[in-house]
Amino acid sequence: MVTETGDEQQYGNILMKDKKMYMWSDKTKQGFTLAINEPENISPVPKKMGEGKVQERKDQESVLAQIEKYKDACKVEVIADSYFTVPSGVQFQDMDAFQKQMMKGIPANPRTNDGSSVDSQKYLEEMMKQISPEAGDGQ
Repeated sequence: MVTETGDEQQYGNILMKDKKMYMWSDKTKQGFTLAINEPENISPVPKKMGEGKVQERKDQESVLAQIEKYKDACKVEVIADSYFTVPSGVQFQDMDAFQKQMMKGIPANPRTNDGSSVDSQKYLEEMMKQISPEAGDGQ
């Protein structure tokens, strides 16, 4: 997927490959990766259909019916392999590793220097300001 935005801070490219999602900007040559984990204990077709499951099944059938309406408008194209290759000139940040590193630094019950308890949300906001000063400006 390629999108163009007027803001070069916005990511314009997304590639999902090898259970990873890559997002990057062609302008800034920076991006990030996220692991795509398979959901656990979820079967594609419910084994027992209850009240809620019947509606869910009807919703799925409705979506498929909507897709069927447009299949004749599709056309076959040959897409270059380069569209499915992670670019080599982009610096990617591994967001999974970043998140794990951040979580290591967060105490279970944050306290101030005087020993009083701290609101976890405020604690995280302060940490983000230290990492990226712009984060404190709501950006």
